[in-house]
Amino acid sequence: MNKKIILLGALITAFMIGGCSSGSGNAGTGNESSGGQASKGTKTISMIGWYEEGIMNDAITKINESLDGYKLEYTFVNLKQYNNVLSTQLAAGEGPDIVMDGASFPARIKAGNLIDISNEAYVADFNEAGLALSTSANGKVYGIPAYGWYSGVWYNKEIFAKYNLTPPQTFDELLAVSQTLTDNGVQPLGFGLSDSDTAWHSLIGYLENAYYNGGKATTAFDTQFAKGETTLSGHLNSYVDEWAQLIDKGFINEKMLGISGEQVIPEFISGEIAMFNGGPWQYTQLKESGMEFGMFSHVGNDKDNRWLVGGPAANFGINKNSENMEGAKAALKLFGSKEVQQSILKSNPGGFSYFKGLDSELPEEYSAIKEILEAGRVGVSWDRWGTNMPAQSLIDEGLKQLQGMVAGMTTTEQFLKAMDDKANLIRYKD
Repeated sequence: MNKKIILLGALITAFMIGGCSSGSGNAGTGNESSGGQASKGTKTISMIGWYEEGIMNDAITKINESLDGYKLEYTFVNLKQYNNVLSTQLAAGEGPDIVMDGASFPARIKAGNLIDISNEAYVADFNEAGLALSTSANGKVYGIPAYGWYSGVWYNKEIFAKYNLTPPQTFDELLAVSQTLTDNGVQPLGFGLSDSDTAWHSLIGYLENAYYNGGKATTAFDTQFAKGETTLSGHLNSYVDEWAQLIDKGFINEKMLGISGEQVIPEFISGEIAMFNGGPWQYTQLKESGMEFGMFSHVGNDKDNRWLVGGPAANFGINKNSENMEGAKAALKLFGSKEVQQSILKSNPGGFSYFKGLDSELPEEYSAIKEILEAGRVGVSWDRWGTNMPAQSLIDEGLKQLQGMVAGMTTTEQFLKAMDDKANLIRYKD
């Protein structure tokens, strides 16, 4: 029953924003969007995305200042619904003129939803790592990145100072810090498991450190998994068990199943929680609160080889069914300009750019991860999975299975077996 309601909600949302699909004509949609109504005689270039409007406003404004005869209009869609909404529209031969996606961008390429932009001059302004998700197996490019994202662990500096704690550099240290805080009546970690992927980031961050970059395997394992040449079960069991100590010790618990990701942030700001997983997209809110905070990286067993979870964030491409192809091409070219890329980066303090020669200054709160970023130790499993499957579908399965683990209904073996079964269903067929 609940699944039907959720699916119906996604389909209704897709229908409601259908006005911002290709062929949207000259009028604005009337939905929550940046840029307002297009003036008479000006064609609307449509775009939907899960980035909050505050992150996109400056970039959209800069683009619209340079567009001639067109106006780019951006509509926010909640991340929880986004994949279903965009997939439904594209499958119907509709959808926004500018296609924005992250982990599933390779799936959009595979489905033939995007046009080839390999020969556009602005593509050469981005480095190879930034184009990884938008480049097909035969080397053609179908999109450009917004910026580089990563997640780590925010921590309350005042709480850490009060109990003479330092940011953990290994998983054992994270467990010890969490226990000390618990013994002193402070909730160590905050996770909003009802709708947030932060616990998923915690697990993937541990695997990135302890398994892939801890000497036990290489990232080639994920490529083999994506192709169906190996399984997660039988390889990751002991590592998931190790990470699950956070559940066993109560640092991640059933109460969090009823809490949203947005509810966690005020609790962190008020000092009720000492740490929570997040990234630069929360920096401005934390900074404006006046609290003392910092970020440390995800941890494994080697303090000298720590990694952040991350990679290219949203990628932007052009819908092959756009009825405003000329305007869409003009808008994407502007997305690929130094001025707009700088604007996107400025709206994400602490983020980094894949645009060649565009450097960002890290605020002081990121000092503990500066060396990690400079060394390029940023990676994530699902980008590697995306080479041969719609990775977002596997992420969704992982979130569901993690909820089961926290509820005490799913074992490590069941979790990994479910992931393998899902992968078998969604891998691309040649």
